[in-house]
Amino acid sequence: MRLIPALNTLPSGATQAEGQLDNYRSCAVIPNRTTDPEGFVDTRQELGGYKVFVSVAAVREMARLVGIPDQAEVEALVAEMEARISEQTEELQKLNDLARVIDLKAARKLLSEREPA
Repeated sequence: MRLIPALNTLPSGATQAEGQLDNYRSCAVIPNRTTDPEGFVDTRQELGGYKVFVSVAAVREMARLVGIPDQAEVEALVAEMEARISEQTEELQKLNDLARVIDLKAARKLLSEREPA
């Protein structure tokens, strides 16, 4: 598959032999969609003798319908995970500091309980 430019014309240097039909594309998923600002995906498949194209908008909609998050949702999730990692890292540092204090106190107690030599 490859992305075809947004305009409904042949890309520069392209020929009809590369799978384009008379400079015309229509989305196989969204009826009557012949233009898309983001372009079309050439599926390199044929249906009824016609090349099958899918608009980028249709690809995004299909992804949404099957539960694939869009870019904004992914960025929000990444930001949330980074914040949680930062919080957990701070908590881990505090716990490590506390463990060192406990170890020091325990060592001092053991030294003070030792019988004199």
